[in-house]
Formats: sequence, C-alpha cells, structure tokens
Amino acid sequence: MNALKLLSLLTIAFFIFSCSNPTTSDFNAKTTEEDTPEALVIDALKNFEEVHEWILAGKPFGKQNALLKVDQVNADSTWIYGDTLTGGIGVVITEKHAYPKGLLLITKNYKYGIGNNDPGDPSSVKKIVNWTKKYISWTQFRNDTPEQEVKTELYAEDNKIVTYITRKNKNGVVTTESYTFKNPIVTVINSKNLKIVRKGNGSTGDIETLTYQNSTGKLLSARAVGSSAGDYGDGAFHSSYTEYDLNQPPFRVTRFNKVVVLGKGNGEIWRYVESF
Repeated sequence: MNALKLLSLLTIAFFIFSCSNPTTSDFNAKTTEEDTPEALVIDALKNFEEVHEWILAGKPFGKQNALLKVDQVNADSTWIYGDTLTGGIGVVITEKHAYPKGLLLITKNYKYGIGNNDPGDPSSVKKIVNWTKKYISWTQFRNDTPEQEVKTELYAEDNKIVTYITRKNKNGVVTTESYTFKNPIVTVINSKNLKIVRKGNGSTGDIETLTYQNSTGKLLSARAVGSSAGDYGDGAFHSSYTEYDLNQPPFRVTRFNKVVVLGKGNGEIWRYVESF
C-alpha cells in the first residue's frame, strides 16, 4: 500500500425530512434539532466525507498546524491528527478550539472503522464510528472529563441504516439508543435544487449519500463510506466519490476518487488514494 499522510474537517448546515423507526430507545437524554438520530447520522457522514475532501485538497495535518487562526488571544483553531484508542484502534481526530460568545469550547471528534464481516460472527459487522467530546474548560480538557459526549455507530443492513447512539454527560450518566432507518434519510435543499438521499448498501456494507437534481430526478453524485478495518488495520475507513454527467441517460462518470484512511498513534494519518 502506498501509504502517505493526511488531514481534516468542517461542518455545514442542513434541513432534513426523514422517517426513522426506533427499535430500542431510551429517551432520558434531552435532544435538540441538531441532536436527533437523523441529524447525528447526517453529521457523522459529513465528518467522514469532509476528511475525504481535505485529503484530496492536500491540506496540512498534525497538531503543529492550526488550520484556522485569527489572532493570538481568542483565536479559533482547528487541528487534524491521528491517534490510537485502547486496543490499538487507529482514529482520525479533528480538534477545534473556539470561543462562542467569548466562552471556551473545545470539541474533539474521533472517526474510525471497525469490523470485517467475519461469517457467523455478528459482532464483527463492518461499522463506522463518529465520536464527539465537548469540553467547556481547560480542566475538563486536561482531565478528559467532557461536559458531554456522543458516539454514533453506523452500519448497513440491506438498504437500511442501523445506528447505535451512546450519550454520556459530565456526571457519568450514560444513555443508549438504537435506530433502524427502514426508509432513506432525505434532505431537500430548495435553494440549490438538490435532493440528498442517505441509505445503506447491504452488498458493500457502506452507507451511501446520493445527490439528485430535485427538479429532474437526475443523479449528480454518489458518495460511500465504510469500514476498511479488515484490510488495512483496526480503525481504517474508506470513502469514495463518483460524479456523473448531467446529460442522462446514460450515466457517464466524469470524476471518481476513493481514499482509505488510518490514524496512527504518533499523530500521523496514513492514506491511500485512487482517482480518475
């Protein structure tokens, strides 16, 4: 494998219409519009997709490189670097230091893949994991005692998206929820004439994001994110992007790229890139 190193992340707003079917749930944890199961699935996929885009853009990586820096006092900063969890699972971390309304907010987002779909072993299902910790003081940050944290695990079952959501607050109270999205999660952006459909792909195990021209129904692009842990090491994940010619039918691919990513304990991020 032609292993190199990599980088990063950023977040965008959305408006969602979708249907969910909770299989088991605990609603003790308060949720907001940004904290619903649908929103957490979308946010998780965007975090993986944005790492993909940062890699292709050749952005800097490593904690020594602040991607955003306004001034030396209350400067918002972002770093993207690799690390390993207990058990040797490689992760890509996006760490953001911000000062909304002048108050400190540190966000650490971990992204990784697990499982290799061993036959007869339900626990080895291929999953992608998006885990976010938020700290509101340097003491919390230094002691790794976040104000709140949310871990979202995703995998495909046929064309459905199955997700496990684990929430933990600063008092150590843990709540868990499990959802099966039997129907795709659909986002409509009227201002851009787009319809975005997110669903599972049971044959590949990936979670797909399909973007259509809303007025004509023509497929513009397809993304897929999934675990590569079985082939590249625990924690590895892959993402691909396929862009189609608007003159359809037939479907003609105008651009394709795929990256495989693995975070390392020394802060490096290894990547393998394929494109045409």
